[in-house]
Amino acid sequence: MSFPNYLTILIVVTFLFLAPAGVLGQTYQEMDAEAGAAAQRLWGGAFIDPIGKKVTAEFDAGNYAKTIEEANKFLAYAPEAHGGIQLIRGRAHMALYTSTGDSKHFAKARADFLYAIQNKPEDVWNRLYLGNLYFAAKLGLEADREYSKALAMDPASLPALRGKAAAAYFARDMQGCVNAIQGVMAHPEYKKDNDAWYHLRLGQCYASLGDKANAKQNFEKAVAMQPGWKASWVYMAFAKDGYTCKPAGRKSPEKPFDRYVHDLRAYQCPGGGAISLFTVEKEDPNLRDDGLFHENEFKRVVNQAGYPESLTYANARWLYGDAIFWLESARRQGKPFEMKAHNEYLEVLNHAINTEAGDSSDRNASDYRSLARYERAKLLLAHPDKQIKILAWKEQGYLSNIPAARYAGKSVANNGADVKSRIIRGRVYSEVKGNHRAAVQEFDAAANILKTAYGTTATATDAPLRAEILWRKGDALVHLGEVDQAAVALLDSLKIIPINPDAIEGLERLRISPSVSENPPAAAKVYEFVMMARINAVSVRVNQAYAELATYRGKSGLCSAARTFNDIVTKEHGKLTSLAGSIRYGTKVGEHYTNTLNEVENVLKAASSGLSRC
Repeated sequence: MSFPNYLTILIVVTFLFLAPAGVLGQTYQEMDAEAGAAAQRLWGGAFIDPIGKKVTAEFDAGNYAKTIEEANKFLAYAPEAHGGIQLIRGRAHMALYTSTGDSKHFAKARADFLYAIQNKPEDVWNRLYLGNLYFAAKLGLEADREYSKALAMDPASLPALRGKAAAAYFARDMQGCVNAIQGVMAHPEYKKDNDAWYHLRLGQCYASLGDKANAKQNFEKAVAMQPGWKASWVYMAFAKDGYTCKPAGRKSPEKPFDRYVHDLRAYQCPGGGAISLFTVEKEDPNLRDDGLFHENEFKRVVNQAGYPESLTYANARWLYGDAIFWLESARRQGKPFEMKAHNEYLEVLNHAINTEAGDSSDRNASDYRSLARYERAKLLLAHPDKQIKILAWKEQGYLSNIPAARYAGKSVANNGADVKSRIIRGRVYSEVKGNHRAAVQEFDAAANILKTAYGTTATATDAPLRAEILWRKGDALVHLGEVDQAAVALLDSLKIIPINPDAIEGLERLRISPSVSENPPAAAKVYEFVMMARINAVSVRVNQAYAELATYRGKSGLCSAARTFNDIVTKEHGKLTSLAGSIRYGTKVGEHYTNTLNEVENVLKAASSGLSRC
């Protein structure tokens, strides 16, 4: 099935109207000032103070999901914020990660804390929050690193000493473990609230250092305070000299406790021994956390894995990709975003923007900070508040100031900052200021850059942007009453992406515009454009589904794919028949509709016949 080249020829329509002469209106400098004033409004007490109070109240009440929702009401539009609200949001994400294990909360909390550190590296609490997050994730090396940095800034910090006391053992920093616990016990604010645990950990660290006398003394103090611990595997392993290095043999003992001692002895050897997986035994309640930590550290030593000290290019890619996945999933549903979801998408995009390693000099690699700014601008322009919409102008400012050397040679899909900045300008002019003449000029500038800087050879990844420029220009021209040029722009957009609902809707708006609806010949011509586009979209979707079906081999996979294909074609048949009442038969449109309907129905019969053999 193939659609005719009806839309691929340049159609010169016979109706022509003069557009009103209009001026460009506000200059870039004036728009900069207006966007700056809108940003200042966000930082004003009248806006932020009530949000800040709600964020604090929800966090104190333990309503962590609501805390994040309230924080995003402000932070979604202030990506550069790195103060109290942002840190509370990070702590709320950490609490949810601890309770649910959802890695997305870990990634978002880490991004919040690292951005705070990036902007206020001298703040001890920024390091402590990050250390607490790593410890909650049982990442001993990273937790110890952050607590050590906090202590370097404030050697008397009791929270840092406590954190170091808990994490150093798992980071194999045994002397650091001893020093931290002694620092806690000597601290003037120490309340002796958990002596048993400190003595138990101190015994482990002394034993690992080979100081059996101090180890024995502290283990005995621990079990004196907690008699039940005497039966614990940690204590009994010490009694069996489980903290003395003994390289692992080829076989582990069969009995669980003996296997624990065997693994623990190997763990004490320089380099952690040759074990790739520490056995986690659940029989002893005091062993669970130790076991999980040891298992985690062994895996990371073998795989040489770990979390670096700042967000990396891979983090920027993940953050951007996560936001786009959920954005596209929501857009496919065809419903307006709820404001909560809208702000959540902005939260993740803002993290990608704030990742300093998100840009790449590799011409074949994407610059995720630039791509995220463009998506952020689009979300801002979808907001109902015009004061929020105007903030999109700031994003084009950032993109406009990226040195050309940073994106020279890249495809427009990988960066295209010069093109995207003009698209944003055009959208702000048309959607916020109602200045469609200025918008057309910006879209034309974007198209010209595509031709001159990126070449005429379009790639599949560039197609959506090239098509977007054309349909947005067409839409602006519809508002200006320049219907001939609007039709050409919208049809050119459909040449690039035949399944282009935005271009088709643009044609619909063109059809009902006064300049066209009051001119019967023009209305008839645009009617043909609209109907042909809708019919062709069905043809393309069916062809795409068939191409996907053709990739399957083997009866079981093919039958499953055939059922999916049949469902798709059935839906497309329904979309086609829904047009029947709008089709004018006896015309080119009617002929094309009838032929396409017959072809789709034949495909449905063939699909049903094939399914009967499954």
